Amino acid sequence: ITSISCLEPMLGKKIPGLKPGDKVIFWPTITDPWKEYPTSWEAGSELTFEEEVKSAPRPCKATLPDGRTAWVYWCDVAKPGSVSGEWAAATVKIHGVGGEFLGDFELTNFAEDLVTKVSKTLDQQDVTYSLVCDGIKLSFAKELKEQGVKPGASLTLVKEPVAAKAGSYEYGHKSYPEDRYSEWFELELLPDMTCNFYHVTAGPGRCGTESTTSKEKQKQGHWSAAAGPKVVISWDGEGSKVFDLDTRKFVPR
Repeated sequence: ITSISCLEPMLGKKIPGLKPGDKVIFWPTITDPWKEYPTSWEAGSELTFEEEVKSAPRPCKATLPDGRTAWVYWCDVAKPGSVSGEWAAATVKIHGVGGEFLGDFELTNFAEDLVTKVSKTLDQQDVTYSLVCDGIKLSFAKELKEQGVKPGASLTLVKEPVAAKAGSYEYGHKSYPEDRYSEWFELELLPDMTCNFYHVTAGPGRCGTESTTSKEKQKQGHWSAAAGPKVVISWDGEGSKVFDLDTRKFVPR
C-alpha cells in the first residue's frame, strides 16, 4: 500500500495539478485518524475536491459521496491510482517483557495510550508498563512520532518498579479442582502504616452448592517503605521481613 508523503509539519502539501471537481481518495496517514475525523467517514472512499483553504486547520475542502463537506489534511488524501489494497490503520509490533510477540497494535499519538491498549490484553494486575524502542525508553510526554516511532516499528514492554503504597497484595494462589476451592495469601498494607496478613479460601467446597470466600487473619503488625518496590514488615511478636511488591514474595533483607 502506498500513499502520499506526510512528513512536513503542515501535514502535507496540496497535490500538484489538483483542480476543483477532481477526485481524490480519503486515505488517512495520521496517527489516530478517528480522533480527528468522524468514524462515519470510510477510509478509501472517493471525495470530490472543492478548494484549498489555507487558513483552515485542515485545508483540503472536499465533498463526501453522500454530499457532506469534508475538511481534510493534505497528507490524508491521495490521487486515484496512487494507493492500492484495503486501507488499514498504522500499526506497530509489540513484544512482551520476556520478548514474546504480543501482536500488531494501532499506532497512537502517545506512548501512554498505546500502553493502555496493550495492557488491556494482558492478565496482569497492579503492574505498570512503559515502552522501549531501539533500547530507548519512550516518554509519555512527547508524541511518538517526535521520538522517531514510525508505522511498523517494533516496541517492547518493560515493567516499571511498583512504588510501595497502601493496598492489598495477593500471592501464593493455589487451586484444588477436586475439592472445588482455591486458596491464597493476602498482605494488607493500611495507610496508617499498620498491616494484616490473611489466609483466604474461596469456592463452594466438595459438598457445597454456593461459592463463599473466607478470610482468616493470621498476623498483624506495621510496615514501612524500603528501596524500590519493597516494604519492611514487622509482625507483632516476631522479627521483621522484607516483602517485594513486584514479585509478591518475601525476600532476604
